[in-house]
Amino acid sequence: MLGCGSFEAVRRYASRSRLSRSDWGVWVLSNETYEVRSRDVVAEDFDGEFVVLDLLNGKYYSLAGGAAVLWRALLAGHSLHSLGAGLPAGDSRCADAAETVAALVANGLLVPRSEPAPPAPAEFVAEFVRTQGPYVIDAFDDLAELLVADPVHDVDPEAGWPHRPPKD
Repeated sequence: MLGCGSFEAVRRYASRSRLSRSDWGVWVLSNETYEVRSRDVVAEDFDGEFVVLDLLNGKYYSLAGGAAVLWRALLAGHSLHSLGAGLPAGDSRCADAAETVAALVANGLLVPRSEPAPPAPAEFVAEFVRTQGPYVIDAFDDLAELLVADPVHDVDPEAGWPHRPPKD
């Protein structure tokens, strides 16, 4: 059985995503708790779907279904181990959740907590157990150029915002 947070889940995600070993160097560990990487990663809940924006690279991510439940629980201080404790042995959701955490870490949205997590509310375990998935993260970069542009300095003087100056 793949445990929640297993090395195998991380390896599987990295392999499918064509990441080199050095790119996914942070291991997803069973008892690890996570926090957002920095103030440059912001998230908003829109009726159960999280939109997560990385202000440094302009990419934004949609986390719906099981991925949204997982995001909410991780930020509340749960580890994969504590969430998976309510699942039957061999349940595939555990491996799916571990792959999702590996993707969140690989995309630079989450990092292991620097300090111990506060006690996590038990209702997140029940919500995780009820969730059937999917644990899908959709990434978008179609607005990246505008999101990382400086609206004062990166503006075409003729056309104005949101038009960027011509490239030399």
